[in-house]
Amino acid sequence: LSAYKNFSESYFIKRSQVNGERGSLFLAFSSSIILFLSNVPSELVKLSTGAVDVHYGTYLGILLFITIFFVPLFLYFLAATLHIVLLLFGGQGSFYESRFAMLWAFNVSAPMLFLNGLFKGLLNNSDYIHFLNIILGLIVVWIISSIIAASEKFKSHYPLFIFMASMILCWELSIFFDGSYGVV
Repeated sequence: LSAYKNFSESYFIKRSQVNGERGSLFLAFSSSIILFLSNVPSELVKLSTGAVDVHYGTYLGILLFITIFFVPLFLYFLAATLHIVLLLFGGQGSFYESRFAMLWAFNVSAPMLFLNGLFKGLLNNSDYIHFLNIILGLIVVWIISSIIAASEKFKSHYPLFIFMASMILCWELSIFFDGSYGVV
């Protein structure tokens, strides 16, 4: 809970507490589990509506397997890509710092991700889900941009927040106007 008082300060505290790659791996796996659990309600709705014709246990087991083995690799790739892009804009952090910050940000964002997943399960195919996705997505982006900006030693996280927020808004609005229901 102390991370919610000051996101960037929580990054520095957590980084001083964790030394080495073992801590990053723990954060990568916990981030993966957080993402898996936040998607379980909407996946259960898909199964109950017949959108996927597989047994519950088999489907969730496959999703858990993918989550444990492939999502950490994707998160490392995403952190590397983000770090390279931020270096072009004057970022001064190392790859380890950037990766650790992104993974810590996912862990700090867990309550918002869980709420978003719960609402996606409860409000399946409702227009209200887009509004909630935008609100909760902006909160998550605020947390992520604050922590990553601190790791890259930016003076302000607002430019990163505005960029990430515009991506969230474009994504969700494109899904809303397309008529299909996606994930933010």
